[in-house]
Amino acid sequence: VSNTLPPQQALEQVEQLHDELAARLHPRHLVLCRVNRLLVQICLTLLTKGESLGDPSRKKGGDSDVEKRCGLVLLQVSASLEVLETQKLFMDSSHCDLASTLHDLSTGLEFLLANAPQLLTEELKHTFP
Repeated sequence: VSNTLPPQQALEQVEQLHDELAARLHPRHLVLCRVNRLLVQICLTLLTKGESLGDPSRKKGGDSDVEKRCGLVLLQVSASLEVLETQKLFMDSSHCDLASTLHDLSTGLEFLLANAPQLLTEELKHTFP
């Protein structure tokens, strides 16, 4: 994925790469973990910049804008959970990368709880029974 691509295009390419690798690699493979971290970073970039989403601090675009953000946050949370499961196998509980992943996960969960709790319970019910 090129650094010169717009974030939305980069997200599409990394999602495609993720799907291809997930079909071939073990879920805890370090390459797949790195791709999941990249997905989280791209989602955060899109959410922070509000690119294609309007102003991220307001619901100015109406329901569809909030739905787009919720979709990105859900992807961020799912990818963060995968990264966390892999990191727990290889890192000490005080590792700074683990703390960063937990922060990404908590901000995503907080956003979903505030804006779409039903989406959170529907999509992640297998993770949080």
